[in-house]
Amino acid sequence: MDRFAAAVAAAAALRVLAGSAALPFFHSTDEQAHYDMVFKYAHGHIPRRLERHDPRANRCVALYGTYEFLNPPSSFDQGSIPAPIWARPAGEAAAEFRDRLDRWNARVDIESTRPPLYYAAAALWYSLGRALGQRGGDALYWIRFLNAPVIALTVLLAYYSMRRHFPGEPLYRLGAPLFIAAFPQDVFYAISNDVLSALLFGAAFFMLLETSRQPSPGAAFHGLAGFVAALAILAKWTNVAILAPAAVFMILSRGGGASRRAALICGAAIPVALWCSWVYHNQGALLGETATTAFAGWTPKPLTQILHHPLFTWRGSTYFTSAFLSTFWRGELQWHGRSATAGPLDIFYTISSCALVAIAALSLRRRNLPREERLACLGALAAMAAFVAQLVWASIRFDFGPYPYPSRAAPFLISGRLALGMLLPFLILYLRGLKTLTASWTDKTRIYLCATCCAIIFASGIYSLRPMIASRYNWLHFPAGPAVAAAFRCE
Repeated sequence: MDRFAAAVAAAAALRVLAGSAALPFFHSTDEQAHYDMVFKYAHGHIPRRLERHDPRANRCVALYGTYEFLNPPSSFDQGSIPAPIWARPAGEAAAEFRDRLDRWNARVDIESTRPPLYYAAAALWYSLGRALGQRGGDALYWIRFLNAPVIALTVLLAYYSMRRHFPGEPLYRLGAPLFIAAFPQDVFYAISNDVLSALLFGAAFFMLLETSRQPSPGAAFHGLAGFVAALAILAKWTNVAILAPAAVFMILSRGGGASRRAALICGAAIPVALWCSWVYHNQGALLGETATTAFAGWTPKPLTQILHHPLFTWRGSTYFTSAFLSTFWRGELQWHGRSATAGPLDIFYTISSCALVAIAALSLRRRNLPREERLACLGALAAMAAFVAQLVWASIRFDFGPYPYPSRAAPFLISGRLALGMLLPFLILYLRGLKTLTASWTDKTRIYLCATCCAIIFASGIYSLRPMIASRYNWLHFPAGPAVAAAFRCE
């Protein structure tokens, strides 16, 4: 393994480990629900429909959960966040624990109908941790720490895939791993089914791009590429966007043969069809989203109302674009009820993304562009368009009723983590735009610019975690030993 790739992968893993340890439980993007699903899978239970949180999992949620994400200190009588349950007098701790437990036992897990791949993988990891003696809060952090090898593998995937498909282009080979290592998306600090998207979607994207090479690989490789695409979809439904670049590569590639294309289609379709059959058998719907949207109170709007959505105004479209790109880069973490990671860099994320992707798209008109680079950029554009189209369609399709986000007052689905699968295709376009914009520069100067930007982003991401490091609820302040978990019967 090249030293550069290994060093960058290690830096990315250490950043994720540090962020995961610094954040208390539970992250503001429904981490309780994701943990509940991991717990159920680890105990051999696959939900068949929407169901309540497991009472056993809720014991950890009640014991270790903090109020700090969504509540300012001023909202409490004493003007500060209450001390952790394990640090309170026994009688007070028991009363607070029972109150929290009752509230969580009444909650329905909105992730119950989601695809299974992340939960199955995290459940195996969780079971390994338990075999190694992890219990209670330590077991919670152990699940989070799975994200460290995931981000490291994503860095290595970017390095070796860029080196293969863009030989002689150090900007792609070195720039993409650097940006991934610095990428401040805070969902990598949480238990979430979003964390596998960049790795699996990126792997599927590059394998599909490989099928367009000349000579084309055999039917077995095509089938494997389709299977990896299926894995991406079974990790997160929004990764169905992989079908867009797959179509581009199949249409524009030279040859390939009917048998190879059939192998690719079967490799992708069969695993997804099996899961959809399971969902349909248990819920009467192919995707399981019908029950989730109905429970949330979302109702489809008539066409006449769809066309009057604020997204079709200049103000609405610019808000959607800037909010989506900001949350795609840095996430949606809230601390004391406010965005914990928003700042001046949001402007950089939005402007640089829009400008460089647009420049990359315009540069495709050049006739001297290498065929594989052109195909990769076209596939990346198709992937980005498919992800954005899903969020736009969800935003304009539903009346969100009393739901807090998205809401009737702000009917925009702007969660960039839902499009995290497009990270590697996005970086192809981002770096292509940078290469075009700096056509007169040397490769070394471009790489220095990338390294400087990534160092600033990396430092900013770590700096934004400083309030969480002092939290009395995080891993750094956990009570030693398993006594607390045993006292409250947390597995």
